[in-house]
Amino acid sequence: MIKKTENPIINFLIYTIMKKKEAISAIDRIMKDNGLTREELIAYWAQAQEQETVPQNDQEKYPFEVIFTDGSRAWKPQKGKTPWGVIFRCQAICLKNAPELLTWEEAVAYCKEITLRGKVCNAGSPELWIQILSKEAELNEFIKQLGGDELKGHIWTAKEEDRCWANFATFPPKCQSLTAYFKSTKLNARPILPL
Repeated sequence: MIKKTENPIINFLIYTIMKKKEAISAIDRIMKDNGLTREELIAYWAQAQEQETVPQNDQEKYPFEVIFTDGSRAWKPQKGKTPWGVIFRCQAICLKNAPELLTWEEAVAYCKEITLRGKVCNAGSPELWIQILSKEAELNEFIKQLGGDELKGHIWTAKEEDRCWANFATFPPKCQSLTAYFKSTKLNARPILPL
């Protein structure tokens, strides 16, 4: 327990910090009781924030915000700039797959080698890939419009199940799903850039 001081401003700051900690603890308990992960909460808040920040006059230009190779972002084409990826749930999906099929370890290493403006990519969380799968048609149409590789087949995620298995996302025309399989299997890898 923190003791009160003679300074009312310090006391107010202490009180405010304690109330915030109590609120965070209450939210944490509610999440645990309802089986909600922090990643799902972050993704939900990111989705709401993305929708709020879309400029009304630019919505007709791009259905998703684009990040360019120089790290800048925009809702419409930018003269002289090359698109790097599509922003979805506060993360950027690279327009291109790895040049060849990779094992899970190779896929994770490949994604970590890809950087943009000092930020390191990863293979993406299963939670993100589930959300990507839910918007597969819209994302693929836009990615193809930008000259990128369609999200299709099987793509490794960053999640390892155990020493032998890891998760991957399956895109149409096959059954849309998130599954685990042998890490030695060679599948697609798609870098994801956290923003």
